[in-house]
Amino acid sequence: MLKASVKRQKDEILACLAKNQPVSDVDNHFIDQEANLVNEDVLLSKLEAAPDYDKAFDALDEKEKLEGLTNGALKMLTKQKCTEKQKLPQNKAVAASEPALVFTKKENATLSQKIQTLNWHYTEILRVHSQCVEDVRALGWTEHQYHNSQ
Repeated sequence: MLKASVKRQKDEILACLAKNQPVSDVDNHFIDQEANLVNEDVLLSKLEAAPDYDKAFDALDEKEKLEGLTNGALKMLTKQKCTEKQKLPQNKAVAASEPALVFTKKENATLSQKIQTLNWHYTEILRVHSQCVEDVRALGWTEHQYHNSQ
């Protein structure tokens, strides 16, 4: 199913290129990166060869897990069709009248970068909480006494 959807999108982009139509940077990135399914095939073969899926998934390193969990979502986010609206305007007056796109830092981050950032924040929160619990215990207080003192 993944191969079929990637092939369909890849064929659409290649058809646009064959017609000398411009394609977006997202489409170029798709052709160069996501359309290459070697990593997914290796990941699936590892999981299919294992007798227990959960144990095999736990045995994967962090990068493989991240790639396996996010690639499908990334491909859905980057899926675009070549349309007439994507053509570059021939008239400069038309191009000047269209509002410029505004990007924020959040929009510039990839899904995997967002996941890594959230994981970092989560581990920091756990680290700080653990340190607070250790400090409270070093004082001889229970967590209940600590919360009541505040």
